[in-house]
Amino acid sequence: MQQDMYYLGQICLFPYYFQPSGFIKCDGSLLPLDKNEALFSIIGTKFGGNGITEFRIPNLKPLVDSEVSVDVVHYYICIEGQYPPRD
Repeated sequence: MQQDMYYLGQICLFPYYFQPSGFIKCDGSLLPLDKNEALFSIIGTKFGGNGITEFRIPNLKPLVDSEVSVDVVHYYICIEGQYPPRD
C-alpha cells in the first residue's frame, strides 16, 4: 500500500486476513512510546498506557457477518503515514 495515501493514526477497515503494511490491528495493544512517538503525539493515552514508556491503541471489534459468524473486516490504525495537517 502506498503510505502517503494515509494519515498517521487514521483508522481504516480492511477485509484481509493479514496485516497490511504500515498498519496494525486495532486490538488494544500496548505500543512502546520510544518507537512510536509520532503516533503517540496524536492519540496520547486516550486509550490507556502510562504515557511514559507505553500507550495503548484503540480496541475495536471486527465486523462480523451474522449469517456465517465469520470476521469479515477488521479495523487497522495507520502507523506509517503522513502526519495529519493541523489547519
